[in-house]
Amino acid sequence: MENAKFIIQRLKDNGYEAYIAGGAVRDMLMGVQPHDYDIVTSAIPEEVERVFSDKKNLAIRKSFGVIVVIINDIEYEIATMRIDSNSSDGRRPDSVEFTSDIKQDAMRRDFTINGMYYAPLNSEIIDFVGGREDLKKGLVRFIGNPDDRIEEDKLRMMRAVRFGARFGTIETSTLEAVKRHAHEIHSVSKERIQEELIKMLKIGKPRKIIDLLFKTGLMHEILPEFEILKDTIQDVRWHPEGNALSHTLLVMEALVGESIELQFGGMFHDIGKIETTVIEGDRVSSKGHAKAGSRITREIMKRLKFSNDMIETVAELVYDHMKMIEVPKMKKSSQKRFFAQDNFSMLFKLHAADRKGGCDRTETLEAVQALLDKYASEPVKPKPFIDGRDIMAIGIKEGKEIGRIKNEFYDMQLEGMFSDREQALEHLKKYFD
Repeated sequence: MENAKFIIQRLKDNGYEAYIAGGAVRDMLMGVQPHDYDIVTSAIPEEVERVFSDKKNLAIRKSFGVIVVIINDIEYEIATMRIDSNSSDGRRPDSVEFTSDIKQDAMRRDFTINGMYYAPLNSEIIDFVGGREDLKKGLVRFIGNPDDRIEEDKLRMMRAVRFGARFGTIETSTLEAVKRHAHEIHSVSKERIQEELIKMLKIGKPRKIIDLLFKTGLMHEILPEFEILKDTIQDVRWHPEGNALSHTLLVMEALVGESIELQFGGMFHDIGKIETTVIEGDRVSSKGHAKAGSRITREIMKRLKFSNDMIETVAELVYDHMKMIEVPKMKKSSQKRFFAQDNFSMLFKLHAADRKGGCDRTETLEAVQALLDKYASEPVKPKPFIDGRDIMAIGIKEGKEIGRIKNEFYDMQLEGMFSDREQALEHLKKYFD
């Protein structure tokens, strides 16, 4: 705040109006420490550059009236008050007109709760749009005509869902406008949609997020697979909570606060049921849903332009999420290999959430924890005693055979059949006698 005050004081000393704007004002009213401060001013970009000529500044969005000034190694966006024109790409205005009228600047912003200003030098809140009252009521409302605000930036529909979940609910006319325009979300880049989904999960209210995505019609446009999940039945003996979406929501709620990869793993862990669920007499089964779900997860995340690393991490969680049930029956070497997987910790948490999302059976988790305790003093991923060179030294040259023998001897090592390299080499020699 001190740096922001310094910027505003200097602008005022040079004859310009300046205020803190947007989300920072909203956060301050809620008693939340803002993570950054955006500043608006009557000074045009060239004047901002002149006023702060002694500071490092970046003209990265100068054509839109934004100059970034760096104070004490922190970047501050200083934006000239403006009036936006129409947007032909549904993302940014085709042109902007600078103004010294703060009210005109307020009317081009997205939501009332983001349309307030703060004058830190006299602690005054400036609110032309009813943002303070909407914040008290927990209402997310577009400023002015909702259709106009959406036309200016289609991503605002996703932001309406995120803010609605975070602050309370979406005001009726704003909700109806999003429903009317939901099909236009495809004009927004997949990367921006993906970023909004990540921000939504980080809020920690998955049930509200999913509900609002359905109510606005955005779910149909960006995650149509979830509409099918809503209609996918489950065996009531194992899932008394209801359909596959009801189960998924319980799992997502159990994973709030975990890594974003794990949260997406919970979100998609049963998505394969939309293809594999069948009714067999009085039973409902979804054989192979983990494998199918891993493929569908990859399709969804590729469509939304997630990074390859995140796609692989989440898809593997989905693929492996049923394997925990088999762990107590595995031989010792297989158990250790499973525990040594990079994603084991996340798999354990996902399985725990999965149990909470249906019949709360803890037998598997208790059995796996007992095995972890049992092996606590043993390395689950020790360095192999036998390598390819050792196998080639006894006359094996074919690559696949070398790999097979290496795996076999590593399993023997994990099973405790030999305790050091010398014993392993002796066993290798006898193996081919």
